[in-house]
Amino acid sequence: GGTKVYAFHTLNLRTRALPQTLARTKELGTAQAHVLAAWQNQGIPRFLQLDNDALFWGGYKVERVVGQFPRLCLYVGVELIFLPFGEPKHNFQVEQLNGLWNGPAFWPRHRFGCFGHVCRQSARFIEWYMHHYRPPALEGMPPAQRQRTEHRPRLTTAQRRRLPATLPITAGRVHFIRHVQADGTVRILNELWRMPKALAG
Repeated sequence: GGTKVYAFHTLNLRTRALPQTLARTKELGTAQAHVLAAWQNQGIPRFLQLDNDALFWGGYKVERVVGQFPRLCLYVGVELIFLPFGEPKHNFQVEQLNGLWNGPAFWPRHRFGCFGHVCRQSARFIEWYMHHYRPPALEGMPPAQRQRTEHRPRLTTAQRRRLPATLPITAGRVHFIRHVQADGTVRILNELWRMPKALAG
């Protein structure tokens, strides 16, 4: 009965640094603004691993559609890796983070009165996470400290301003991790591709 809150989390797997964007709606513009801010603050990654949400690709109705989100990534030189359908275990680091945010570290600890209250409290969570939380993968180091050792080129404000309103398809790589179905097919860009049935599974 309350307001929906959508959380966009991007996790640097080397440093465990966490940019977060909270929104009332799940829209392309919000997703694009989220990654652009992350790339300005923490550097442009070589790869971005995603689930198969229609927002990230461009929908599930038309074949061979390359939406604006992958076009943005390709335009700045980021390779996309789309996980297998319905298998969040392949994105377990982000799922663990979501569990921390949804679980004991944040969500159940507060009773929120409005969207703004969620944003204010979540900013405190991010501050705690970046400077005090010690992910097991970092061997006792908080993400903010490890992030200082990251030397990736950052997206500049001038580069961001020069991004075209309608992005072209830029040469680059997009990876689809797919299971071959029992009939020997895989689905990529809403299109069925036939493989040898011996590769099923």
